[in-house]
Amino acid sequence: MKKVMIVEDHPIVLKGLALLIGADPQLQVVAMASTKAEALNALVDHTPHAAIIDLTLGKDSGLDLIKDLRIQAPDLKILVLSMHNERFYADRALAAGAHGYCIKEQPADDILEAIRTIIQGKSWISQRLLPDTADAPHGKLATVLQLSDREFQIFGMTGRGMGTSEVAEALHLSVKTIETHKENIKQKLNCPTSRDLRRYATDWYASQTPGTPWAHGILPHG
Repeated sequence: MKKVMIVEDHPIVLKGLALLIGADPQLQVVAMASTKAEALNALVDHTPHAAIIDLTLGKDSGLDLIKDLRIQAPDLKILVLSMHNERFYADRALAAGAHGYCIKEQPADDILEAIRTIIQGKSWISQRLLPDTADAPHGKLATVLQLSDREFQIFGMTGRGMGTSEVAEALHLSVKTIETHKENIKQKLNCPTSRDLRRYATDWYASQTPGTPWAHGILPHG
């Protein structure tokens, strides 16, 4: 039986995943966490074989957590389970050290298969047919791909409605550093003003997170 840690900040999704994974005779949920700190502590206390991680953990970054987990536990298998568009996030997650990327809209059986696959040392990508973003708000969302990981993180937090001071506090960086990153983002995305950037980021984030997390078929029936 393989030990699994779940890192998810939405209580309903966390419980649903625990029920789903716990029903598999080959898997055992040994730890559940909703923050980066809780996940790192659970890693030490429970030594799981695999970790299932959401990319959005309140003010924490799932990408940063993946990097830290890979340093502390090089043999840990990591699957990202996210509602975010695979086109924008999968490559970043794999580059950070994840072994697979699965969309929460996938059927429960596919999620279990993804977990088993990464535990076996193989990679998993959901390979969904993603919608073209050419007609999405602003018609230039694909340019987000050119942002660095840090810029991408700040851009996403801006899209979630966080102000510069909030982002700085969450990332433990100075306000000046965040402002510098935002200036670089504005140049790359051709946003003349901070207001344009906020509008762009808000539209982009909304387009990447459709629906609600508990409506993506991961809760077992019955």
